[in-house]
Amino acid sequence: ELNQKTRQYWSKDNQLLYIENVVMPL
Repeated sequence: ELNQKTRQYWSKDNQLLYIENVVMPL
């Protein structure tokens, strides 16, 4: 699931998570 991957990105950079969510909304 992308949810897990997004969580890892969030830990590193909150902005990255935002971009991922916009590009591939869960």
